[in-house]
Amino acid sequence: MGTTTTSRRLSSALVLWCWCCWSGASVLQQVAAVRRADAFPYGAPSGDLTLAEGDDETSKVLTLPRPLYFYNTQFSELYVATNGIISAQDLPMEKQYVDDGFPTDFPVVAPFLADLDTSGGRGRIYYRLTETPSVLNRVAQEVHRGFPDAGFTPTHAVVATWENVAAYEEQSRQQGPSSQ
Repeated sequence: MGTTTTSRRLSSALVLWCWCCWSGASVLQQVAAVRRADAFPYGAPSGDLTLAEGDDETSKVLTLPRPLYFYNTQFSELYVATNGIISAQDLPMEKQYVDDGFPTDFPVVAPFLADLDTSGGRGRIYYRLTETPSVLNRVAQEVHRGFPDAGFTPTHAVVATWENVAAYEEQSRQQGPSSQ
């Protein structure tokens, strides 16, 4: 394996780690939450797109300016989904990844995998592709904090934020009196 290939794979892994660094922190502690002040800037003031409200929504494709290397495969497109995942392909039906668990049959990063529903204003999902220097500097700092010897300089980043999202709730119908 050549140095360029190794660097490319490491760079891709580091970018993916950065996307997941906040959720990874909660795994290491008994109880943890990301304070809004600690999150990357998000929402309308940051130029984010907002995913449509609903159950099992998927964003329009985000076309990356440079490819992402994930394992041995190169990807140039990403999708953000309601259920807390980012994928390099349009998503299959929810039961193929929420109910069946990992590994999935498709490439996915799952920083917040859960059966979520943002219908009726129950949370929002923001996302953007950015080349903003302040965001890229922070991404580089986060990656270097986890991988101090890595030679990594991000050229762009995808920021996805699941804000105040709620779990899917089965809607039951009001039924009249039973004749039993």
